[in-house]
Order: sequence, then C-alpha cells, then structure tokens
Amino acid sequence: MSRIYKQKKSRYYFYDTVIDGIRIRRSTHQTNKKLADEVRLKWDQDIVKYGISQFQRGITPESKLRGVCEDYLNRIEPICPSSDRFNQTKRTVNRFIEFCAANSILTPMDITKQIIEAFIRHLSVEDKLASKTVRNIIQIISQMFNDWVGMDIMQKNPCLYVKLPKQRQVRENRVLTAEDINIILNDSSIWRPYYLVLLETGLRAGDAACIFYEDFDLRNKLLSVRIRKIGKVYNLSVSDRLIEELDLAPGKSGPVFPKLYNTDPQKVNDRTAIPRKYLQKILRENNRPHATLHSFRHTFNHLLSLSGVSMSDRQILLAHSSTNTTKIYSHPDQNLQKSIINALSQTIRELENTT
Repeated sequence: MSRIYKQKKSRYYFYDTVIDGIRIRRSTHQTNKKLADEVRLKWDQDIVKYGISQFQRGITPESKLRGVCEDYLNRIEPICPSSDRFNQTKRTVNRFIEFCAANSILTPMDITKQIIEAFIRHLSVEDKLASKTVRNIIQIISQMFNDWVGMDIMQKNPCLYVKLPKQRQVRENRVLTAEDINIILNDSSIWRPYYLVLLETGLRAGDAACIFYEDFDLRNKLLSVRIRKIGKVYNLSVSDRLIEELDLAPGKSGPVFPKLYNTDPQKVNDRTAIPRKYLQKILRENNRPHATLHSFRHTFNHLLSLSGVSMSDRQILLAHSSTNTTKIYSHPDQNLQKSIINALSQTIRELENTT
C-alpha cells in the first residue's frame, strides 16, 4: 500500500511504497496534500502499467529532467548568498539541460557517470572552456545532484566518480612594487582613474567597474559599493586625492566607468579584460613581471600591512567575505578608516613619483 508523508527538511509531500520487497520513495513536488494524493494515485497506476523497473527510471511526467531542474532552481533562489551566485548556477544548470536534451537524457535516473564524462568532454573540447571553468561547472552540477540524492530523486551522485580535468597552474597575483606603480600610473592613459580606484580601495575589478557617481557620499567621503561575491553593500572610505582624480561633484550621475559597466556580470568580466590587457602591455613593454587587476588588491593589502594596520582593520577595508569577520566587525570605525585611507593615498602618491 502506498502513502504520502512530509519530511522535516522539505516543503513537499513524499510518495512511499514497497513493491516485491523494494522500497520506492520519491518527492511528489507538491506542497498541497490533495494534489500530492492525486500524484500518489497516478504513480500507483504507473507502477501497475509500466512495472517497477520503468517507474524507477522516472517515466512519470513529474520526474522529467527539465522540471526537476527548474524546481531545484526555484528552491535555492531564496537561499543563495547573492543574485550573481544564483545566476551563475542557473546558467550552468541550463547548459546541462541543453546537453542532456541533445543526448536524449530525459530523466534524472538516466544520468550516469558516462553521461557526466561526456558532458566534461563537451565542455572541454567543443566549448573549449578552461579546466578551472569546467571544474566549477561540475561542482555546481554536483551540488544539485547532492540535493536530489537527499530528496530521493537520484540514488547516488555520479559526479563523485568522474575524473575532472587537471587545472592549469596559473601565476600568482603578485604585489606591485614602487617601480610598477610609477610605470602603471604614468602610462595608463584613459585607465588611470580605474587603476587608482583599484589601488586605493582594494576593490575587485568587477565591483569597481560597477560603481556609480551616486554611490559617493562626498560629505562623509564614503563609497557605498555592492560586493558581488557576497551580495552585500559596504561603505568604504575614499581619499581626497581619489575624489579629485575622479572629478566627483554633487549632481553627477551614471556609471563612473561606462566602458566597463553592464547589468550582466558576465559582460562586466569580459569588459574588464580590456584594462587588464592594457596593464599587462605596459608591464611587458617595460620589462616588468606579469600582473593582473587583482594585483592591485594584493598591493592594497600589502601597503596597509606595511603601514601597521591590524589584520582586523584590513579585513574591514578589504570588505572581507568571511561570515565570521562580517559578524565581528560589522560596525567599523569610519574615522579610523578615513585616516588610514588618506595616509595610504599619500604613500601611493609618493610611490608614483618615485624616480
């Protein structure tokens, strides 16, 4: 005899029955008991009609791959740490759905280790994605499968048994020297304001690219910026010099860097490749070691350390993503921030003028 029941960690009713000593337990994807009972009756009929083996392979309409994936996305959206993280997950899941549809994979039960290996080959060979990107995609898919295992939609996670492509060794982001800063700021052309924002705020490239003139509080010399990685807004002190360099004034509006700004995070990442390549061109032409835009963040942290700024204050100024840090340092001393940032700005000015 079949039954429906509720699990503590799920808002859905679950279907449960035992046929020939084999237990079947599956989410009905229904929160209404009456509708869940209708699904139960339908599945009882499917077992009689198709047999238990076909039923276990997800022949019922409620278990179609696209529907289960969409249900997963609907459930995780409210609990994702940021909209960017959710959008990344959504893009990845949709990419996987398209691959499965092209290969006649119709239900979660059809997904095997071999299918995941084929998906990895598709990403690496046909889409020509970097190993790191492929690994990130499989990690997102694996998280979805773990959720399905917990809901009895899938018996085991096939991603746990595949061999991921080796990640190419990348060069570490280095700290820029006084000579580097001098060369970069004097040869940076139209990108000088952007490089200065990165150097004097320690912001990540994508976050700095999306700041607006309206985000600046000139009276208190603060910048309210949304940290995409964690989906939170931080108030960061800005120096007098940066206010002057950006030509900030009351009434100005719109993105500070319109050549970089876009509402699509992926397009922002693509656009920041332009100042990154320009930076690397400057360094290469001056026989300086390789660096990236993230090197400005490392340099910001290094200069703060040399100035005697404590680890806790540096975490605040870097808008650290650690949850524990956020809880402990949720009310930073803004007067202290201002004095630190102006001192740092003076240090950068001196490095820029080093001969």
